[in-house]
Amino acid sequence: MTRPRVVPHSFGEVIYLPQAQCLWLPIRKNAHTAIFEAIWSNRVQWMQVPPRDLPKYDEVKRVAMWRDPFRRLESAYSYFKTRSQLEDLPSLLLNFPDWVMEVCNQADAQRNPHVASQTRIAKLFFDTLPEKIIRWNFPAMASELSLSEIVPRNASVRVKLDWSYHAICQVEKEYEKDLRIWRG
Repeated sequence: MTRPRVVPHSFGEVIYLPQAQCLWLPIRKNAHTAIFEAIWSNRVQWMQVPPRDLPKYDEVKRVAMWRDPFRRLESAYSYFKTRSQLEDLPSLLLNFPDWVMEVCNQADAQRNPHVASQTRIAKLFFDTLPEKIIRWNFPAMASELSLSEIVPRNASVRVKLDWSYHAICQVEKEYEKDLRIWRG
């Protein structure tokens, strides 16, 4: 039996989908808005499961959408820049490679949920990684959650972002576990 978890409120809660008999872990910048919209628009029964109640679902399959950490950081930067999140993240005044370096130099536990390690987020809720990890594949995720389809939504406005050698190396180091899962 897993032990009850203490998860920061900003990371949300796990979603139980009875028709799919699974727990879905919403991870920011991993299509969580599109998945929620698919659940709502299809009138699928669901419920939030607070971390303290997760041990009651030990026998239920756990599912998460996984994203390439490099694309996830690009998306987060674009998201924050276009939504003027400067009051929350003054580091956005930095250029992209410097912002990436600042994010990577923060302790993972201090990172905003949009840029925290996917592996760490999963382990905040579960003792292990989800049994089923879908690598940025909307039809496969829809099938796993027993949804007719998931339509990509809420895409950040893309701008050309240049990666520095040092930023790439830092992401390779700081997001090593996420990258290992992404690369299979």
